[in-house]
Amino acid sequence: MRRIGVFVVTLILMFNIGCSNTPSKDEQIITLLRDFYIAYNEVWENAKSYNHEEFKEKVFSLQSKYCSNKLQRKLKQYYESSKFDHDLLTNDFGGTNSEKFKSTLTIVKDTTKEESYIVSYVVKIKAPSTPREEKNVIHLTVINEEGNYKIDEVW
Repeated sequence: MRRIGVFVVTLILMFNIGCSNTPSKDEQIITLLRDFYIAYNEVWENAKSYNHEEFKEKVFSLQSKYCSNKLQRKLKQYYESSKFDHDLLTNDFGGTNSEKFKSTLTIVKDTTKEESYIVSYVVKIKAPSTPREEKNVIHLTVINEEGNYKIDEVW
């Protein structure tokens, strides 16, 4: 009987240790958002080194991996009409120096709206009269689509 008790306790401890190493849903989503925004920023930072078709392919490839089907349709329609003059996913503040971007990138859960997160990073504003640095803040929601977390809305 004592051996069964020791066995049960051992199983419980093993299960608890295994579970504690599994990232929470929020940690998984924050990692996904970090990966997306770092890769997306790098595409915009290097935009001039691609021809237009290569640039579009890189942008749409990242969007297909990280954005919901609904958001992908919205982005493609928007880019067809705006010709990439405005980027909804960065509010036009992409292409920031990679090191500066990574060191200032912050992603937190937005506790005011379900399934929402806040992404922020410091950008340089190149206004001729007053160049400065400001924090760019992006709010977004994430859904689970076909077993993967995806960005569904951005504002």
